Amino acid sequence: MPRDYIENLPPELILLLAPSLPIGSLNAFISTCRRTHEILQPELESRITPKR
Repeated sequence: MPRDYIENLPPELILLLAPSLPIGSLNAFISTCRRTHEILQPELESRITPKR
């Protein structure tokens, strides 16, 4: 998937992808560009940080 295609997706669609991705794939997806990182980093952190 070309990088510019991902950058043009609405953030709502990017957020819908996150729950279906395993942690490793989510981390890889976040690494594709700054925009996905900004949108999905909180989701990744919530998965890997233990709840108190």
